[in-house]
Parts: sequence; structure tokens; C-alpha cells
Amino acid sequence: MPRINHIALKVTDLEAATRFYENVYGFRQVKTGRSRGHVSRHMTDGYIDLALMVYDNEEDAEAKLVGPGPAIHHFGIEVEDRDAFIAKIEANGGTILENEPGDAVKYRAPDGTISEIVEIGRYEKMKDGAPRLSEQTPYPDTTGKASNCRMFAAIARARSTEGRYASPHIINKSGQP
Repeated sequence: MPRINHIALKVTDLEAATRFYENVYGFRQVKTGRSRGHVSRHMTDGYIDLALMVYDNEEDAEAKLVGPGPAIHHFGIEVEDRDAFIAKIEANGGTILENEPGDAVKYRAPDGTISEIVEIGRYEKMKDGAPRLSEQTPYPDTTGKASNCRMFAAIARARSTEGRYASPHIINKSGQP
């Protein structure tokens, strides 16, 4: 079954964003690298790969996909059969934006949302050694706020009665809608 396993945020200050997601949500840094006109820092909570991306400039074609300034850039969905899902995306009005062999397939849904599909296991190597949420011990709370929030994992598993993903504003601290 397809599942969300990756969320990418376009940020303006990589270090400030990193501290925020570490201190507030308990994410830990896994990998930082340069790719196609931006620096990406991957973080995890043991379930979700969170990528913080800083572009060299706002004129970069990939940066322009979501407009200027900070934004949710895209989310990734793990699928068993890449080619079958490409066909489904196109048959349902989606537009393939990037499709390089062995890489993620980025697409724009008919509503304009940018997403990507990846083969199962793409982000598992990054998460090796990261404790699952049920095994985590709380991170030090340096902000005076609860620091072991499970928002991103809750978004990925929270479903409304129609089977669509619930919006984050209706998820309570227990991770249930």
C-alpha cells in the first residue's frame, strides 16, 4: 500500500530550521548534501524523512515550482510499482516533471500540488539506527515546550472518514484526528 514517507520543506535559513525541528519535534539530522542548485538536510523521527532545502536562488527552476519564500515543497509517497503509478498519475491528469532512472519521480497533481513517488526502501538507509517513535526517549526540552511531538508521523497515519489524509490542525497530541 502506498504511504507518505518523505516531506520536503523549502526554507531560507537551514541552521534555524534544523534547530527548530530538532528542539520542537525531536527530529535528528541524518545527512546533508548538495543537489541540483540547493543544499538539502535530511532529518528523521524514525518514520518520516524530513528534508530541509535551501536554494541557491529563487530563480532556480525547482525552487520556482512552489513560488518564492519558505513553503512545503513536496511530499513523497513510497510505491511498489513505479511504472504503474506513473501511468495512474498521467491517466488522472497529473503531469510528470522529473523522471530519471533510479531517482524519485516528481509530478504535479491537477490541483497544482507537487509530490513524488519513490520505490520502497528509498529512505530506509537514512533512517537506520533512528529509534521508532514507540522506542524514543524524550529529547531535552530546550524551548520550554513539549519537544517530542509526533506531528509529521501523525499526519502520515491520520486518516479522515473519507480515507483522505487529515489536515495537521485537527490532530491532537496523541496523534489521533
